Amino acid sequence: VAGVTPDYVELHNDGVLPFDLSGMTLSDDPAQPGKYVFADGTLIGPGEYLVLYGGAAAGTPGIQLSFGLSGAGDGVYLFAENGTLVDQVAFGTQIPDKSIGRMANGSWALTQPTPGAANVRQQLGDASQLVINEWLAAGDRLLNDDFIELYNRDTLPVSLAGLAITDNLFASPRRHEFTPLSFVPGGGYLVLTADEAPAEGETAEADTLLSFGLSPWRETLALVDANDKPIDVVVYGPQSTDVSQGRSPDAGTAYRFFTAPSPGLSNLDQPTATAPILAIDHIWRYDDTGVNQGTCPVGFFLTRADTNEIPRKKPFLRWDFGSGQPGLTGSPQPGC
Repeated sequence: VAGVTPDYVELHNDGVLPFDLSGMTLSDDPAQPGKYVFADGTLIGPGEYLVLYGGAAAGTPGIQLSFGLSGAGDGVYLFAENGTLVDQVAFGTQIPDKSIGRMANGSWALTQPTPGAANVRQQLGDASQLVINEWLAAGDRLLNDDFIELYNRDTLPVSLAGLAITDNLFASPRRHEFTPLSFVPGGGYLVLTADEAPAEGETAEADTLLSFGLSPWRETLALVDANDKPIDVVVYGPQSTDVSQGRSPDAGTAYRFFTAPSPGLSNLDQPTATAPILAIDHIWRYDDTGVNQGTCPVGFFLTRADTNEIPRKKPFLRWDFGSGQPGLTGSPQPGC
């Protein structure tokens, strides 16, 4: 699935007699078993393989399927002529130019692509090398959806089987469980869309669309193993619109804000944004009566710029969270 290697499905006859596929069907949707129907006289000899190509493989020599496979998670289902399910495999997020294959003991594993030949298992790395690398909690114009990015420090692919990610470590550590046969490439990334309320008609891919959103104020994110033991935990504070935060460099211990979010790409160092801070000393004072003493501009009220709060008729300092980095707007006058 995905990558340079075309999508394909391989069938293998491990019996001692030819197997007749006539009238049987193959699909990526168990509710629609007849997406591809094997023609009469389609046989697989003893110990032989049959490879069927799909998706972007149009024009590839061989048998062509009428469907492709999603790298974000999918399934393949083989049905008998009468509609009975004969065999199936479901998988989560995939690695470009790697395949899922059945081993001699019947289990499924990440494999090297070997269409028409025996499966070769791909060596895996350690899930402890995964980190929460970048997050966006206040997407607006640059990116509509918030996201969490995982990064794999291992040079080998890592399996996500048994792992989960959450924004509530103690009360609900398994808010999003990864589908078996899901992987992150060695030295690569996995981007998870954090969308508590998907748009109407939006397809929820099993491993890449989370069922929870991210708070722009404060949040604890945790990646946990099969026993709910934390692999990585991130605690962040107030976020700015369209500004992500993450580790710099990738997998580093320091956190930085990024005015150019980079989901699925390396976290590059960016210039640090600064905001002027006004000193408040003894010549500043606040009149709690709400009466303008003539030293404060009309309508200068105490409020927050990122809410719809109706301004109160009192002098104020306005703190704006919508300008990329927090900063003061307006110029309070002495005596306000």
